[in-house]
Amino acid sequence: MRISSNLTLFYKFFLPIFWIVFFGAVTVTIWALSVRIGNLSPMTFAIIATIFYLAGILFFYWATLRLHRIEIDENYIYISNYFKHYRYLHKDIEKIIRKKRPIFSTAQVHLKGKGSLGKRIRFIPSSSLFDDFFQGRSNLAFPIEDI
Repeated sequence: MRISSNLTLFYKFFLPIFWIVFFGAVTVTIWALSVRIGNLSPMTFAIIATIFYLAGILFFYWATLRLHRIEIDENYIYISNYFKHYRYLHKDIEKIIRKKRPIFSTAQVHLKGKGSLGKRIRFIPSSSLFDDFFQGRSNLAFPIEDI
């Protein structure tokens, strides 16, 4: 059963690609046309636009590009980065932490040892599917924590 949100694909691929293409084109245009805004010189404005563009790329790397698709059943948890799929036993999981945030919640699967995708795997939990799967399952080998 999938416990990650369908929006993961949107956040992981669409938004960063849109940012890179659209704001990359805007930044190149600003450099090429020597755009002047207010009292800023064209060079200063181009540098500010470049810093804004690069900060956006870093933000998307930190916030969305590391998201994964998570499925789970009675014995295994399946983790996908949409290119490769990995399967872990429940006993390999230390805990799952869900962090409630204003825009969308995030969660992390903490593995006991380092896995192919790292020790902490981030995902956006589907609010209904996540709760549906874990409700009434006290026999799991790992705890679910809400922060």
